[in-house]
Amino acid sequence: MKTLKLKTFVLIPLLLLLCLLQACTPTAEEAFNRGRSEQNKENYSQAIEYYNQAIQHDPRHVEAYANRGLVKVITGDPIGAIQDCNKAIELDPQYAKAYANRGYAKVMSGNTTGATQDSNKAIELNPKDADTYYSRGIVKASIGDGTGAIQDFTKAIELDPQHAHAYAKRGLVKAYDGDATGAIQDCNKAIKLDPDFRTYLFRGLAKYVLGDDTGMTQDFTKAIELNPKDAEAYYTRGRMKDNLGDKTGAIQDFTKAIEFNPKDAGAYYTRGNTKDDLGDKTGAIQDFTKAIQLNPEYVEAYTSRGSAKYRLGDSTGAIQDHTKAIQLNPQLATAYTSRGRAKSHIGDRKGSLADLEKAKQLFLEQDDMEGYKQAIDAQNDASKLLDLLEEK
Repeated sequence: MKTLKLKTFVLIPLLLLLCLLQACTPTAEEAFNRGRSEQNKENYSQAIEYYNQAIQHDPRHVEAYANRGLVKVITGDPIGAIQDCNKAIELDPQYAKAYANRGYAKVMSGNTTGATQDSNKAIELNPKDADTYYSRGIVKASIGDGTGAIQDFTKAIELDPQHAHAYAKRGLVKAYDGDATGAIQDCNKAIKLDPDFRTYLFRGLAKYVLGDDTGMTQDFTKAIELNPKDAEAYYTRGRMKDNLGDKTGAIQDFTKAIEFNPKDAGAYYTRGNTKDDLGDKTGAIQDFTKAIQLNPEYVEAYTSRGSAKYRLGDSTGAIQDHTKAIQLNPQLATAYTSRGRAKSHIGDRKGSLADLEKAKQLFLEQDDMEGYKQAIDAQNDASKLLDLLEEK
């Protein structure tokens, strides 16, 4: 008759448990594939968790760093995205996708020069890949180069005629460039290839340009119907409501967008501007502050917060914000104008007039005569105010 010692009896279940745990723990590649699957389904928090696991198992998993970087861009974390892409490039300097993804992140953080360099590098490394041209097209569109963006999206379509996203983004750029008819044609093609909710948003924008408010509303409603928890759909509809004068409805949509993506600095910034338009300066400052917390290099958020502080009588706070904006972008003429106005209210004649002179110089260099005129008006107002303050 066989006997079991107590020690052996206890050890067997422990060994079985360890085996089960090992079976349940995915390998680096399994975790990466699950992350990519969740990313494709737009379950971004789960995707990041799986990419974290892949990197934990394999700290040199280049694709996991690059993909996690892209997800961080999508979820509004450009700083974290750049860090991940830097690591991917450090591990493999020839990995084009890491440069492309870092380009997205740099656009979001305001580094347009770096973004352009990265997207060019991605194409240099992989010139026959449709996605690299698509990525550079997005960067060009983001920095206002509509013509260049359309060229890149067209090249992506030549390389991959089934590239629905390239048709959709080309349609979006055409809409902003005033070719609403061409935009709708591109969006229709994209919807046939892949009825993505975003393409309905883009087509809705094109219909807005054509004055078809009914068609625009139908497309935006369809987009939200397809993806009722997507922040982008609410954000875009909010922008259109804002443009049509429905400020309250716009704020409601921006709030919904923030609910679904609380790390989107742009949504806070835009809601802040709309609150400012409605006279809610305090609420606007709170939103601008949140945008800055999420993206400390958000130049526009500093200038908008500075202007709101100025209108609330906080000239010192306004000067601090405009100074930060100038540090981030020394060519930002409007920040010099605003800071010059604020300095006049604290009696700083030398600083005020120096800022306004600098603003005039920059506006002339940038061929912005409207801005130049505003700087002259501000200079005249500042001189009168400073004279009154000195008389007292």
